[in-house]
Amino acid sequence: MKNNKKILNILVTGGSGFLGSHLIDTLVNSGHKVCNYDTIKSIYNLKNINSIVGDLLDLNSLTNALKGVDVVYHLAAYADLDK
Repeated sequence: MKNNKKILNILVTGGSGFLGSHLIDTLVNSGHKVCNYDTIKSIYNLKNINSIVGDLLDLNSLTNALKGVDVVYHLAAYADLDK
C-alpha cells in the first residue's frame, strides 16, 4: 500500500515555549516542514526547522512568515505575567 501522506508547511507561533517546542518536535518527526515564529529564540534544541524571531504585531514580518503556510498553530502568549 502506498503512503499518500501530505507534507505540510506549518507555522507555530510561540514555538519557543515548552508546549510549542514539543509540538514542533512532534510535527517534524511526522515529516512536516515547520517554522517557529516567536519573540525570543528557543532555548530548546529544535532541529530541522526554520525559526523567525518576530512579533505578531509586526504585520510585515508575520505576512512574510505566512507565505506558503498550510497550517498555523497559534500558541503565542505571555505566560509570565509578572513581566
